[in-house]
Amino acid sequence: MVKKNLLLPFILFLILYITIESLSFLGLIVLEKIKMIHYDPVISSLSVEQNELIKKILKNDFKGYLIHNTVLGWSIGKNRSGRNGMYESNSQEIRAVREYSFIPPNDKIRISAFGDSYTHGDDVKNNDTWEAQLSNINSTYEVLNFGVPGYGLDQAYLRYLKCGNKFGSDIVFIGFMSENIYRNVNVFRSFYLNAYKGFIYAKPRFIIKNNKLIFYKNPLPLLKNYEFFLNNDKAELSRLGSMDYFYKLRYKEGILDFSPSIRIAKILFYYYKKKFNRNAIEVNEVYNVNSEAFLITLKLFHAFRQKVIHNNALPVIILFPNNLDISRYKGYKTKSYQPLINYFEKNHVVYIDLLNAFEQYEHIYDLNDLMAKGSHYSQLGNKIVAEYIDNYLLENKLDKRY
Repeated sequence: MVKKNLLLPFILFLILYITIESLSFLGLIVLEKIKMIHYDPVISSLSVEQNELIKKILKNDFKGYLIHNTVLGWSIGKNRSGRNGMYESNSQEIRAVREYSFIPPNDKIRISAFGDSYTHGDDVKNNDTWEAQLSNINSTYEVLNFGVPGYGLDQAYLRYLKCGNKFGSDIVFIGFMSENIYRNVNVFRSFYLNAYKGFIYAKPRFIIKNNKLIFYKNPLPLLKNYEFFLNNDKAELSRLGSMDYFYKLRYKEGILDFSPSIRIAKILFYYYKKKFNRNAIEVNEVYNVNSEAFLITLKLFHAFRQKVIHNNALPVIILFPNNLDISRYKGYKTKSYQPLINYFEKNHVVYIDLLNAFEQYEHIYDLNDLMAKGSHYSQLGNKIVAEYIDNYLLENKLDKRY
């Protein structure tokens, strides 16, 4: 009798469980097909690609364009070549085939550019970067390219502190692509996006404490740290995650992930947290001025500018729009980084918004003409950038020594 009494509830539970799991499974399919959202937990162990790359580095069998750097996390190697010869660096870790004297030529205005891949000029050859084209457009300028792919504003600032003042620049360009704000609260790139499962370098970052920037050093400063990382990846990833905004925000893998209902619950809770998170980096596709990322970014800009001024040079911030920024502005005339512009205007900060450069050509060129295959600016896009910067410097009488 007892067994019969338990059988019916068990059958009802089983039907309910199967129904929930089936609906959840369909929900996962709908999310992926319509919203392009799929189950994507933050990594809890190194990928196969990361394992192999670390082994190559430890064997000194890695000759990549980007190399490990104790302070910066990674940087451009000396006399390296990358992307099948598309990128070339000199012995000073600058993207160039020539060497530069520390003392600028008397007949030149020396400009040094710091930033990420948009400053570096990814996806075009050395001679097609906007720095090289700016030097050709106006022979008064000698533009040094210190850009490094993947950098946040924090790393660009640290790279300037390390080597920027050695070259006696008259003007220093502080490059900032709109997505860089996310990198300023990131320590290990795979925590931010799983697409970076082939990237292994960690990075330093800053936090704000008592209204001051506090520096967190690169958590993997020595190559021997990577050997420990390789053999203790789960524990090390957890350690790195304790300093990373995205690791704390994103959902983790679990033993119940076989269940569609568990997976969809994690996804929905994650997006709920993102929507109602007071510390969200963006709200309605615009920078959240109250977020940690925005406040850190402002303080980094201030510190960077003050150091450049202290070194008797003129700081000029260059805002690089990506393809999403250009498309959004063309359709809706909105900018995710508008709060940053508001801050610059209020505090009389010299900046160049390159979205204005591309806006002039929106009825002439298609977005595909301006972008290379890798989503960075094409040779034409770099030419437009160079011409716009040249015109800005001339019109504002900034083409002189400081």
